[in-house]
Amino acid sequence: MQDYYDSVDEWSYKDELYKFVDSGLDDDVFIDAVSNIVARGCHKSIHSECSSPTMSVETNRFLYGIERRMHFKNIIRVSERIVLLLGFLFRFLISTDL
Repeated sequence: MQDYYDSVDEWSYKDELYKFVDSGLDDDVFIDAVSNIVARGCHKSIHSECSSPTMSVETNRFLYGIERRMHFKNIIRVSERIVLLLGFLFRFLISTDL
C-alpha cells in the first residue's frame, strides 16, 4: 500500500484508515478523501486548494462523487460478506473430519 501524507494538514492516509475501520467502515468523509486522492492527488474536497497536488485533472472527474462513494461502500459490503463466508467455511471444515 502506498502511503499518503499531507504535512500542511497533518493528514495521514494510514491514520485515517485506522479511524475508518475503528468506526465501523462507515465514514463518508474518509471515502471522499480517498476518492479525492485518486482523482486530484490530494485529500481535500474540490472546494479547497491542495497544498501540494501530485497531479492536475479535469474538474469533470468530480461530477460522480456520489456514485464513487456508493461503489466504495458496495465493495466494502461485498468484502465483509466474503470474510464472513470464509469464516463460516473455515469453521465448518475444522468441525468436520475430512
